[in-house]
Amino acid sequence: MCRDALIIRLVYWLGTRASECINLRWADVIQLESGPAVHVRAENAKGKKERFIPIDAVVLELFDELKAAQPESEWMG
Repeated sequence: MCRDALIIRLVYWLGTRASECINLRWADVIQLESGPAVHVRAENAKGKKERFIPIDAVVLELFDELKAAQPESEWMG
């Protein structure tokens, strides 16, 4: 699957805005006590509010596919 299609699927699965998704870094995928999550930084979020979005195995698999489909970078998008 191409990188752009993966990003569109991530926007859908995460419920993020496109601008939030393209500003995600690989370091924003974190492990909380409740399970894996994506950290949306305040400077990238609407209303400038930081939040954590729980993710499941489907999203983790999409992240793996995205990482394989793009050159090495700290940025996801």
